[in-house]
Amino acid sequence: GGCCVSIGRNGISPIKKWWNTGDHLVEVPKIFDEQVEQYKEIFYDACRIRMRSDVPIGTALSGGLDSSSVLCSMFDTRKQSTNGQRLAADWQKAFVLVYSGTTHDETAYAKQVIKHTSTTPIYKEINPALISLDDIESAIFGFEAIQNAEPSIGPWLIYREMKRAGVSVSMDGLGGDETLAGYHEYLPIAMKDAIWPMPNASRWRELQVILSELYKEEFSEGSKAFVPTFHTVVQSFTPSISEGKAALVNCLEKSPWLLGGVRNFYRYTKRNIGELTGIPNERWLKIEPANLTSKFRDTEKIGGGYLQRYLYDDFHYGTNARSLRNFDRMSMAHGVESRAPFMDWRLVCFAFSLPSDSKLGSGFTKRILRDAMRGVLPEPIGIRKGKLGFSSPMPVWYQYGLRNQVLDTINSQQFLKSDIWNGPVIRDFTESCYRKEDYSSAVKSWKYIQAFFLMNSFERAARAGDLTR
Repeated sequence: GGCCVSIGRNGISPIKKWWNTGDHLVEVPKIFDEQVEQYKEIFYDACRIRMRSDVPIGTALSGGLDSSSVLCSMFDTRKQSTNGQRLAADWQKAFVLVYSGTTHDETAYAKQVIKHTSTTPIYKEINPALISLDDIESAIFGFEAIQNAEPSIGPWLIYREMKRAGVSVSMDGLGGDETLAGYHEYLPIAMKDAIWPMPNASRWRELQVILSELYKEEFSEGSKAFVPTFHTVVQSFTPSISEGKAALVNCLEKSPWLLGGVRNFYRYTKRNIGELTGIPNERWLKIEPANLTSKFRDTEKIGGGYLQRYLYDDFHYGTNARSLRNFDRMSMAHGVESRAPFMDWRLVCFAFSLPSDSKLGSGFTKRILRDAMRGVLPEPIGIRKGKLGFSSPMPVWYQYGLRNQVLDTINSQQFLKSDIWNGPVIRDFTESCYRKEDYSSAVKSWKYIQAFFLMNSFERAARAGDLTR
């Protein structure tokens, strides 16, 4: 990201980096209310300019804070717009994914936003017992890569529904969590800032309460409050793993013989621990995994504090980078353009210039966005504290809808005789998980089954002569 290269008759120029977010941070007001006012102004403008379209646009609505904020700001902007702004005339369609019978279902929240904005809803239901294998294989083929845990079947289905409804542009909520600390994992990182360099017990307790509330969900069965464990407490008191690892690697690189010894010890330990726990690791692959790194990854520390640096890294190279790639592939598989107001460069630079308590404070994650959207969002959405990710309920699918296909696949001769993975080991592990009804562990086999599906899909397309389309 942020790099360019020139290719000509005389060869390829050196790759150079032309954009670095850290070089474009701004000075934000000291008073929080003024920060809120500026953030709202930029966010509204980011939504407004992305509503320019000569074709119908729609919204991928989960019912969460980010996608709801996008739709409600569009509604507010359209009410205030004047002629000549080229805002799409056809924009009031909201596409909602319904995970029937699972804790992933946020339909109740989405309906509140739909009512508030007078939007036409288009619901796509996924029944865990009736998940379509054809849809999953099509989504894997459209993605053209292997995902670590699950297929992007949800986004793939939503964008397909958009295309069927004549919508060519989607307004999405991507980027909000990574700029404003919306995920669970960010809280223990922020808790480090409450300890180092100067302990602040009240701030630490405030962040602990916020983290606890993230695990509460009114419409989710089986949810429970977060209880600080030894791990989370230690994590907040110690330096980050990434920083410790970077320091260790820097030291070891000065002694190649020592680095080689550490790597061999790590591989031996990882393999044997995997055998002891019954969860094979490297034995699942017959080939050596590729080691992919980028010398253009920014390692500089921007701003101050653990949270700021972690968010910056996750936004540019972690969760957000993967989400953008995934949603781009899934939308373009159906010819739909995905637009993300939270990715507006002005909003991103402003967010990374904010202090931590503007993002995590007053009992909430994404504090500044909630305050900016007060009176614009339905109140239950603005004060909602629970957090559900836009992901597929894979353990439920393994238990019901995908059960037969998973077992048939891992027992097929083609899967068992693969030159890439160790089919018998994967089969034995997965079948053992099914016998113990441990579906969460059984999902570990999914990326190999994805690879199997993808390879077969390409072979079928090649035989049919469809790969050039």
